[in-house]
Amino acid sequence: MLGLASADDKSGNALYLSLSFGSLDISCVDHLPEELIAVTIQGLSFSMAMGIGPEGTFQRMQLSLQNLQIDDQLSASRCVGCLT
Repeated sequence: MLGLASADDKSGNALYLSLSFGSLDISCVDHLPEELIAVTIQGLSFSMAMGIGPEGTFQRMQLSLQNLQIDDQLSASRCVGCLT
């Protein structure tokens, strides 16, 4: 989900940006192609607000993450799950 709002008022410019992902999967692949690492992110959300204060100086940024898993995909690996 992507949300973007912008407004102009007497106190200055206002901007609000919101991004949400239920699940995001990222793979790193080499030239062979062979998958080296797989990253799974669940419940990722990012929001940012700027210029909402009385003088347009207010800034806020928030990042939240529900679950992060990084897996080593190489066949010779001792440990498959690197970070959970």
